[in-house]
Amino acid sequence: MRGSPGTGGAEAAIQVEPDNHASAAAARRAGSAPGGRAPGGDGVSFERYVRDLRRGDH
Repeated sequence: MRGSPGTGGAEAAIQVEPDNHASAAAARRAGSAPGGRAPGGDGVSFERYVRDLRRGDH
């Protein structure tokens, strides 16, 4: 996860392998929403989940 409340980051991002349904579910439970795809190394692409850290309901 990138960014955290109180450190100036605007969002937290989690990259999940597309077939890793458990990690995707954990990201959603943590309050993250689907945010598109992100390129990874070796031609792998990841599902990206993001959470706005500027909201006051963490």
